[in-house]
Amino acid sequence: MSVVENLFKGGIEEIADDKFRIDEKHFATFTELMAHDLGIKRENIVDFELNLCDSQPSQLVGMHEEFVSAPRLDNLGSSLCALDSIIQHSKLDVKESRGHSEVDMIILFDHEEVGSQSA
Repeated sequence: MSVVENLFKGGIEEIADDKFRIDEKHFATFTELMAHDLGIKRENIVDFELNLCDSQPSQLVGMHEEFVSAPRLDNLGSSLCALDSIIQHSKLDVKESRGHSEVDMIILFDHEEVGSQSA
């Protein structure tokens, strides 16, 4: 049996109208709404990544208002602050920094907010 016959022994699948399988991944009503809002045809949507955020205002909560509840104050915001801080610190003169033996480091995990499932 040749390599080609071995590779395609189950037959060659026809490319369907929905070759990107958008209908298998997303509700048609949602992609129709997106297409309408974007002013394009639905079949022109190949794929997308959507991020949502909580629109509730930040507030103090707890019996004595001792906790901050801020839905948008999460790792995305702290990652930006950490990156900005390390960039600013890297601009300091060596004599101004705390010492020569320290290593400035941050660790940012790829798409941690969405379970590392996004592209």
